[in-house]
Amino acid sequence: MFADGVFTPWLTVGVYLLGAWLDERAPGSVVLRFEKILSGASGNQATAVDFCLPLPKDASAADDLARPQRELSARCPTATVRLV
Repeated sequence: MFADGVFTPWLTVGVYLLGAWLDERAPGSVVLRFEKILSGASGNQATAVDFCLPLPKDASAADDLARPQRELSARCPTATVRLV
């Protein structure tokens, strides 16, 4: 995923999708929450990382979310995906 100028691989060892949902507060966005396992001298630590992807202002956004709902649910069965 490339967001805010940062590339973050996901569905790799140590990065897992935890959930995806709509944030309807202005300006409206899709939130993707990932768990990222960080290795360090004191052992592994899990941290949550959220990405907010803005939604278009037109009414077609709801129709466009059906496919990501299906694809994310199939690819990440343990994640909570609520886009539609």
